[in-house]
Amino acid sequence: MRENLKRVAFGSIAILGTAAWMTGVAAVTLWVQHVGAVVGWGLVAGVSWLVLGVAIVVKTGRVPSEVAWAEACLRTLAFGVAVLVAGFSTTVFVRAVVGPPSANGIALASVLASFAVMRRTLVAKARRLGLGSWATIGTWFVALAGTSSALVLLVRYLTWDYRWH
Repeated sequence: MRENLKRVAFGSIAILGTAAWMTGVAAVTLWVQHVGAVVGWGLVAGVSWLVLGVAIVVKTGRVPSEVAWAEACLRTLAFGVAVLVAGFSTTVFVRAVVGPPSANGIALASVLASFAVMRRTLVAKARRLGLGSWATIGTWFVALAGTSSALVLLVRYLTWDYRWH
């Protein structure tokens, strides 16, 4: 029962946190009026994590279990999204008080910090589940980063508007 509550909590943080992060992105970018693009970026994040989860389960042959890997991914995403939400909350505040140029550096720093937290979290959890560090990082880059990159290009193409220039 307690494990199920933890999974629900991590899943909720991941989903609600991603929504909060996307709201922050919309608030600090030049394309705030492009709601389709903002929704698209949120979908890119969610789909990319699903692809990573499937890739890890396929790579490990379901050992120890799909549930263990789903929990590892949810925990990782929840920690990373918490960093993003904190960073983008700070970005929105700085943008309102100081101005956009100062806020841009904070936004970039929060994304980089989130990646570092997620990489460390996933590698540590994967090691405990029997997957080596390099295999985890390789799967991360191919499945998560590869899917994200392809989907970002697709979202950009589908929501392209010449006012972005």
